[in-house]
Amino acid sequence: MKPFLAVDITNDKNNLELTGDNFKVEELPEDAFDSLDEAEEAVKVLVKKKAFPRALAYAIIINYCLTSWALVSLVLIFMHNFLESGKTEALKNLFGEYPWLYLVCLSSIAFTFFSVKYLLPKKKKDIESDEEIKLATDKVIAIENSLESRLGVSTDAVKVDIFSFNYKTKDNVFKPFINGRATNCEFKMFVENEKLCLVEISSGKYVIPYTSIKSIREEKGNIAFYMWNKEEKYNDEKYKKYKIVYDTHLRMYSVKKYCVVELEVDGEAWGIFVPTYEAETFKKVLVC
Repeated sequence: MKPFLAVDITNDKNNLELTGDNFKVEELPEDAFDSLDEAEEAVKVLVKKKAFPRALAYAIIINYCLTSWALVSLVLIFMHNFLESGKTEALKNLFGEYPWLYLVCLSSIAFTFFSVKYLLPKKKKDIESDEEIKLATDKVIAIENSLESRLGVSTDAVKVDIFSFNYKTKDNVFKPFINGRATNCEFKMFVENEKLCLVEISSGKYVIPYTSIKSIREEKGNIAFYMWNKEEKYNDEKYKKYKIVYDTHLRMYSVKKYCVVELEVDGEAWGIFVPTYEAETFKKVLVC
């Protein structure tokens, strides 16, 4: 099987060329994105302007680190009698010699709670409701819609996520998600003249013969991926059954299953790899 929108690193681990160009029928010229880049940059400038002053932002970050130390220290002191460790003994003596450290720890924890519970949400709400930012964002959306129109995106197109990943083949055996990771790319999908169309403005328009689509099957596999493209959060009730996990350290989402939309084009087997939560969307469009 050959995967759509993937990178073959069997013979070249530095390869960056995506598969699927044989399905591409149109793409936008580079200068078509000039106005979009300018509009997106304008939004970034406005958001930065409305964000916390740099000094306050640094203070919040430093305080988060201090809070982590404070929590660990207080727990170790509290558990000293159970742990009976030389390190906890030294820590307890330090706080005993400088009791004001207790006030520092409690103040740090209190400020962290205040910033997480009130300060950051309020700033986020202020930015989202700012009229100047709204107008700039609307301009970005309008330009994106214009670019999509140039690629013939239908008004009834639906958004779908498609996995892009590295793969290898060995002894004619296909091994997807070779490093266990993928990029979650959002496309607009619709049917036109009995052909399945997938459009992403920076990639172009891909057209797949409708008759080449054979089935949609589910596979097991631990996949970590970047980006969450849906309006609802990953842990929303709508997506709970897919058991999506978010790693705060790696800042990645992960699933234990994925789906493959199987194709056969000119005698060659192809697969579009998608998250399980997109299976129903594909089935509705493809009537599988």
